[in-house]
Order: sequence, then C-alpha cells, then structure tokens
Amino acid sequence: MHFIFYFILYIEIFKIGKKFFSKKYWKYAILFNLPLIPHYLTSIVLNQCDRIMIDKMIGTASAGIYGFAYSIGIIAIFIVDSISHSYTPWMYKNIKNNNVVDIKKYTNIIGMFIALGCLVIIFVTPEIVKILGTSDYYDSIWIIPPIAISIYFRFLYGIYSNIEFYFEKKYFISVASIIIALINIITNYYFIKNYGYIAAAYTTLFCFILYSISHAIFSIIICKKEIGKGVFNYLILFLIGLILIIVGGLIMLLYNYWYIRYSILITVFLILLLKHKDIISIYNKIKEQEIKNEEENKVKNEN
Repeated sequence: MHFIFYFILYIEIFKIGKKFFSKKYWKYAILFNLPLIPHYLTSIVLNQCDRIMIDKMIGTASAGIYGFAYSIGIIAIFIVDSISHSYTPWMYKNIKNNNVVDIKKYTNIIGMFIALGCLVIIFVTPEIVKILGTSDYYDSIWIIPPIAISIYFRFLYGIYSNIEFYFEKKYFISVASIIIALINIITNYYFIKNYGYIAAAYTTLFCFILYSISHAIFSIIICKKEIGKGVFNYLILFLIGLILIIVGGLIMLLYNYWYIRYSILITVFLILLLKHKDIISIYNKIKEQEIKNEEENKVKNEN
C-alpha cells in the first residue's frame, strides 16, 4: 500500500520536474541520507523492540496487552507528529530570519498543549480501557501513562533534532540514536525479565527522556556555533516534562477512585475559568520580561 501511494507521488513529481537524473541533487541526497540510515533503523528498534522482547520473554498474551495499550498511545503520536511536521517549516523560516523570540514563545505554548493532552489521556485511561477492551486488558492502565508521557519527550526529541537537520549535522543524530537503541534493548531485557512486561513502558519512557536530553545538548552546541545562541527555552520545556511526570504519577494513584479524579478535574476547570484573566496577565508579564532580556542580550552582543 505504501509502495503504491509513494509511487504515484513519484510519478507526479517526475512529471513536474521533467528530469530523472541530476548529478547535483542525487549527490546531495545520497550524501545527506546515508549517514542517517543508522538513525532510521534504530528508530524502528525503539518503536518495536519492547513488544518483540515481551513476546519472546513472557508470551503472546502479555505482548497483546502491551500492544493494546501502545495502540491507544499511537493515536496521540500521529497527532503530535502532524503538529511537528507543520511546525518544522515555520521554525526553519524563523531560524533563517534570526527570529528566536517567536520560536521560544510558540514552542513553549505547543509543548504545554501537548503535555495537557498527555495528561488528559492519563486521566481517562481506566475509562478508555473499559470502553475499548475487556477485563483481560485492564492491566494496560499501568502501561498507557508512561507511553503517553513519552509522547511529550518524543516531541522534544523531534524539535531538537530539527536543528541538526537544518544545519546538516547528521552524525549527531545517528550517534544518539544508536546509543539510545542499545540502552533500550539492555534496559528492556533486564526489567522485563525481573519486573514483568509492564516495566517495558517505563524503560521506553526513560529512553525517550535520554533521547530528548542528548538532542537538546547537541542542538545547544550546534546553535552556539552556528548562530551564537540557543533557539529554545530548554529549562522550561524540561520543567513541563517534569511536571507532566509528577502529575501523571499522582493521577495514577487515583485510578481506583474515579469520583476523586473527576472532582479534581471539575475543580481545576472552575479555577481556570474564574482566574483565566490573572493567568493570561501573568503569562504576558513573563513574555515581556523574556523579550526585554533578549533585547538586553542583543545590545550586549552588539557592544
């Protein structure tokens, strides 16, 4: 199916371009993508090895429960990937125009919305499992939350690696991917063997956190070298991730107390509704201070 779809696109592109071979572009494409082959192969490992290892080490039934939980997370992954694909061209345009302020501002906003979306998934996990599955799948309620949280760090990894793609630092991407894939296999083997198949969800989360941290470090190094400054509020983005982990963990403690969970949800909603003007005011003050700091740093650099 994929072959047919991409073959049709290929024919359309060929009709528009009216040329099959261009040494310049073929050479560029091959040299650009060859170093990325390990990255794409290890990405498959990160996405598949937990289920394969559960199937081989514990059994098909456990792999089925894990796969059920993962399939719920995949819906959110598609949404996040769609956001990232739309965000990337905009980010590249702003890097070219040296517009770091807007990149920081809107990346933080997108990150907060994705984190809130992950929290919503975690919050309603027991109800989702009851609706979509049978009682045999109920243990998946402990698998979905770490998978949902890993989606946020998957988003961070994506935006940080965009810097490496933009400045064509391809080897950074492959090195990080290979190391994290090896860590994923080792941690999966140890924790699945000693703590069961549910542990695979937590090793996956751990590996995506490492993945995002490694690419954050690489993007900082590259940005400092290429444009003299970072393009993201790394501390804020990781702070959002930390809050997501803590709040997600607290929600899981209330899975057997639905009335408490929904009482908290209603209370939070009412607070946000009543205090939304104050929240917006505080946010605007923070943004004004950030802009002021950026302008001061710009003046210092010029002097």
